[in-house]
Amino acid sequence: FKSQFPKPEEFEQELKRSGLELAEFRQRIKERLAIMKLHQYEIHGKVTIPPEEVEQYFKDHPKEFAQKEQVKLWGLTLRKSEEAIQKGIMDEKAKRKAEDLVAQLKKGADFEALAKKESQDPRAGEGGLIGLVQKGGMIESIDQIIFSLPEGSISDVLETEEGYHIFKIGAKTPASTKTFKEAKEEIREKLFRQKAHERFVS
Repeated sequence: FKSQFPKPEEFEQELKRSGLELAEFRQRIKERLAIMKLHQYEIHGKVTIPPEEVEQYFKDHPKEFAQKEQVKLWGLTLRKSEEAIQKGIMDEKAKRKAEDLVAQLKKGADFEALAKKESQDPRAGEGGLIGLVQKGGMIESIDQIIFSLPEGSISDVLETEEGYHIFKIGAKTPASTKTFKEAKEEIREKLFRQKAHERFVS
């Protein structure tokens, strides 16, 4: 626990904030370790997962091991005015600005720098990085366009009820399915946790 703090003084300050003496804190850690050891002895040491159970789980839950197509995505958002949102109409000013930004991007402007400067969503500080997005994880109309665009491309302006969006398409990962060999340890761990929990609460 102490190693989580850069300096010993910070550890001591945290103890003071918690209203704990070092001896009391040590005692709590001892009790926690004792409970963990008891848990391991009484539960973990007595739970076994037969190989055939793992294999059956794999056969019974094929969707769990199917990975949809993914794309690394950046986004830049310009919000519509409150009036446009409430009335469900176009915000011409915001749309024109978004179109101007698309033109800059397609001429080679840096997407992340532009997103930090212009984007009006919480990811602006990270250069608009959304991260890996699975197919089907966004609004259908946007999802279809994103996954139809090639890696490295910039989308046109895409409109939603609340604003105008521009996306940068990063690396794509095709859809795949894990083999039993790839999935068996994951399944074994899952079944182990389930049985351990059942034994613990029973």
